[in-house]
Amino acid sequence: MKSAQSSQIGRTSAYQDFQHRLQDPDEITRQATVLELMVIGQPFADDLLIATLGDPSARIRQIAAEGLLELATESTITKLAETLRLEETTLRNQGMDVLCALGSRAAPVVLDLLSDPDGDVRIFACNLLGRIGDPLAVESLINTLADPNENVRFSAAEALGLLGDRRAVMPLLELVQRDEWVRFVAIEALGHLGDAQAVEPLLERLDDDSWLRYPLIEALGRLGGERAGHRLLGYLQGENSMVVNAVIAALGRIDQRCQTNFLAQLNQTEVIPLLLEALKIEDFAVRRSAANAFGWVGKGENLSHLLPLLDDIEESVRQAARQGIFQIGERNPEMLVSLFQNPKQAHRPIIVEVLGTLDHPDAFGALLQGLRDHALPVRAASASALGAMGNQLAIDELIAALDDAHSEVRCAVANALGNLPGIQSVRTLIQLLEDTERVVRLEAAHALARIGNQKVIPELARLSRDSRPMVREAAIHALGLSQEPSAATHLIEALNNPDPVIRRFAASTLGSRHVAHALPSLQSALLDEDWRVRKLAAEALGYLGDDRATERLIAVMQDENIWVRYAAARALGELDDGRAVVPLIDALTSEVEPVQLAVASALGRLGDSRATPALQALCDHPESEVRRVVAEALSGIPGTVSGDLLLGLLADQQPIVRRSAARALGKQAIPIARHPLQALKDDPDPHVAQAARLALENYAALEQATHPKEKHA
Repeated sequence: MKSAQSSQIGRTSAYQDFQHRLQDPDEITRQATVLELMVIGQPFADDLLIATLGDPSARIRQIAAEGLLELATESTITKLAETLRLEETTLRNQGMDVLCALGSRAAPVVLDLLSDPDGDVRIFACNLLGRIGDPLAVESLINTLADPNENVRFSAAEALGLLGDRRAVMPLLELVQRDEWVRFVAIEALGHLGDAQAVEPLLERLDDDSWLRYPLIEALGRLGGERAGHRLLGYLQGENSMVVNAVIAALGRIDQRCQTNFLAQLNQTEVIPLLLEALKIEDFAVRRSAANAFGWVGKGENLSHLLPLLDDIEESVRQAARQGIFQIGERNPEMLVSLFQNPKQAHRPIIVEVLGTLDHPDAFGALLQGLRDHALPVRAASASALGAMGNQLAIDELIAALDDAHSEVRCAVANALGNLPGIQSVRTLIQLLEDTERVVRLEAAHALARIGNQKVIPELARLSRDSRPMVREAAIHALGLSQEPSAATHLIEALNNPDPVIRRFAASTLGSRHVAHALPSLQSALLDEDWRVRKLAAEALGYLGDDRATERLIAVMQDENIWVRYAAARALGELDDGRAVVPLIDALTSEVEPVQLAVASALGRLGDSRATPALQALCDHPESEVRRVVAEALSGIPGTVSGDLLLGLLADQQPIVRRSAARALGKQAIPIARHPLQALKDDPDPHVAQAARLALENYAALEQATHPKEKHA
């Protein structure tokens, strides 16, 4: 693995300036820099925002993650995937979280990492694919069950369980038979897949290996029916308390799913003391299984035994305890209310959360009471729970709670009102756009956007022109978040708002929402006095993909601000209009480096061979990032010359350039590249070698498709 420092690129003066500011000891300076990078956009901001995922401030890490999600391109996702190689845990974990949030967009890049030479990277890739949940990953993960690294096989089996696709049932059953190292997690995965064809093979193994009995019982509880339940009853008398707990939980699941009556057959006077003792066992797996079992057989008086487990040092025990409290609370709402009304009970916010899931008058009354509780967390949790409950009778009490001095409570009320649509809620939320705390105003904006009916939109449009900046900001956010079609008209009008912050948000939102009839207004915004508005308008025109904007964007290539020119170049690459080729070629030889990067990428997208000589001039550029982008651009331009240039870049001193050249040649499938790519399979950089192997595989696939072998009789 390598450090984050070694992965940084592009030492331009602008890049170094941003890099320096991101290392400033002052948090406000670093935050302002991140926000500015979000305006500048791709691809220049990618590396800096990714590096900022390791910032010591959680708030700055969050802003950087939000920026990456907003700006993410295929290149961003590829760079985020590189964080899986880093030794810095915070940055790597944050990078994985962003990839997970990108969902299916990130899946193809992560799938490629299943063949990475680094075993740790393959493990992280499996973990991510399980979290992302894209069914396209199933076949690749099934193939990964044969990986030579047992930890990779373990992670692949675990991921297949999370994906829940029944195509994995037979491969996992085979793994249970042959792979001693991975069979435990394979059994757990089978339990999550919910396919009854696994029941008999799992029942057959119950007496084979006592070490596997616990996961087998858990899985059979999720999969089995009456026959499995009768078989599991035989393990209630064992000495292993964890197995006994697992049997109780499994029988509860079977009862719930199959309307059987196994739990009623248990001797409660024996079972409950057994579980109480298990809650004290040092082995966290025993405590977890006991908490699971309590959820099925426990009574109201047992809630007090589960509540302390909410503070357990082990996360899985805390989750099991929470689930058990939910299950017992559903059966015993009166006891739950009684516990909540005890002011000395330390876990009242969790109890409130459970009460919010119950359709019970006592629960509703307790939550209304909670809005006036002396404890801040209880008041906030009560407001959220009332919103989740969805009872319109709570609206008056929630509105009264807005007198609370704490913004946390007012935020929770705003969120709850968003789940209780109606005239009264809308009127109150609009008033909250004037709250003194920004976090409350934005929460109200989100709630209004969820309600988002036609009556809300005109009022938000009016407030976007309010004399107070804080109100304008909240109103425009609500308009931007609303899915109501009429909101787009007001966003277009906002491009003429006197407040540049409003104009910036409008331009950005119109582009990301692909509002086609915003084209004339966005073209006019290219002349805005604020460079950020001009930059965002150019970017938005690229998103719209309408070549009627080509001439205006070509003119913007003369803008005084480099980031506006940068955005215009990127947009021209999106429009697929040949009129942009010559102006972009001219810019490639005269522009500063950040704009050169955008111009080169745009020329690659346009795929016009007239750009090849200009790109050739940059093949010897001193910055490796420029050479890398040139290689990527050449991949989109057919012809012998571009192929020869890529062959030359295969010998570049920087691995990142060689890898890009190998990938580009893999797309072009030039016959003369086969031998150099073969040689690159032994490159000292494993990622270059992998790119060469993938390129050659692509050659073979293309040959097979073009000249399939003849079938012989």
